[in-house]
Amino acid sequence: MILPNFLAILAVFIFFAPIISCNSVSEIIETEEEPQPAISAPAPAAQLPASETPQQAAEYVFDPANVSHEYYSSIRNEVRHFIENLNVIVHNSNYNAWLLSLSQEYIDQHSSPDFLHEQSQSPLLRMSNRVLHSLNDYFIYVFVPSRTRINIRIEDVDIEFITEHRVRAFITREGDGEREILYTLEEIDDIWKISN
Repeated sequence: MILPNFLAILAVFIFFAPIISCNSVSEIIETEEEPQPAISAPAPAAQLPASETPQQAAEYVFDPANVSHEYYSSIRNEVRHFIENLNVIVHNSNYNAWLLSLSQEYIDQHSSPDFLHEQSQSPLLRMSNRVLHSLNDYFIYVFVPSRTRINIRIEDVDIEFITEHRVRAFITREGDGEREILYTLEEIDDIWKISN
């Protein structure tokens, strides 16, 4: 008779053991405090315009038609100053200074073998038997000559917004009134750079 009592006790134990262990685990989980991850403070509301909520700021889409006259004038002056400095760099054929005024995107495109090969096929370079092998070659044989032929009065330089931090700098030719695009510029870390 020991065997049926043992089986009865075993059956009770098997039936109640999971229930007892679940309760004790849930009690442990409820009472155990987990370390809270560090939460960065949200951006101060002062960074957003008073009329904008964070959700509106996230949905913000730049519209060049809504640029204020003050902002437009400020950016145009910055761009004019950049082009004045660039003109000095070109006049002095200073490759290293020119390199610092280029976006990485521009450097990558204009130093690619395909681009250099395509430029080497231009009539002027073919007549002089020039083959471009590097960005430095492009600067010396294409960029500098193309810019020194243009007489730019800095006060004639105007801009057109592409995005909030990207503009086209151009002049309007006298006579036909056609726009001549000088550069596409991008503001990267508060510095204007030539871009694609």
